[in-house]
Amino acid sequence: MIRSIQLVSFDLDYTLLNSDHVLADKHIKWLQAISQDHVLVFASGRPLEAMIPIAAQVGQGVVDYLISNNGCENVNAQGDIFYEVFLQEKLVRQVVKQAFQYGVHPHFYHGPHIVGFYDSPFIRRDEKVTKLPITIESNVDNAIADKAIHKLIIMGEPVKMAAFHTSLSSFADINPILAKPYFMEVPPKGIHKGYALGILTEKLGMTMDQVMSFGDSFNDVEMLRDSGLGLAVANAMPGVKQAADRVLTISCDDNLAELAYGLLDDANRSELLATYSHLYEEIA
Repeated sequence: MIRSIQLVSFDLDYTLLNSDHVLADKHIKWLQAISQDHVLVFASGRPLEAMIPIAAQVGQGVVDYLISNNGCENVNAQGDIFYEVFLQEKLVRQVVKQAFQYGVHPHFYHGPHIVGFYDSPFIRRDEKVTKLPITIESNVDNAIADKAIHKLIIMGEPVKMAAFHTSLSSFADINPILAKPYFMEVPPKGIHKGYALGILTEKLGMTMDQVMSFGDSFNDVEMLRDSGLGLAVANAMPGVKQAADRVLTISCDDNLAELAYGLLDDANRSELLATYSHLYEEIA
């Protein structure tokens, strides 16, 4: 039995956001209700600049903390950083050049921009999701010089991405996460949403067993495992479902925030979980 939940953390894309990457209006009143007596966190691989507009939809100060860039850049509701980490410039250069060799497509976020080395359908896909403008700089050294880069994004065809992911095992100082077959995040070693949440809970005088988290992708695995109650949505990938405590029967297009609010009630949690979730082994 987990302790009473004090903090609720939502992944965004394909978890709290629907399959069109939109926060449905139906969630807003429930997120506001959660925030009344609990710490509300949005935890995403998105850059901070692509999370702020979503938090603003919920209302000023409703979302207490944003864990962005998969745990590399993390702020409170006032925009004050409570933890931040960057990739070494030399390491960025090496990973980018290796990506070119494998025929996959690297880019990174810098401020309110996506910085790429050439145009491609993949970087345009990220532009559509994040709604950030693209800057192209073909010279790698010029593109990364004097920039604080939290993480790299690599996109490409799944077969090439799998081979590239394997090739990165020779790098000791990065944590490559193949979040989707076509989408990889490369933050520094040891950095992920679960790590950032651990820093936050310690700062707040809480423990991770007081956290309830929701996710769908492989960049959510550590967060789900480390939380007192980690819940994978129905549309999560099989490996992510296996990492969660329970697998929900509702997807990113359903009433997730309403269910989350209901699960905060210690007296009703077990009944709600029995109705709206399964153990992974029961559905595998």
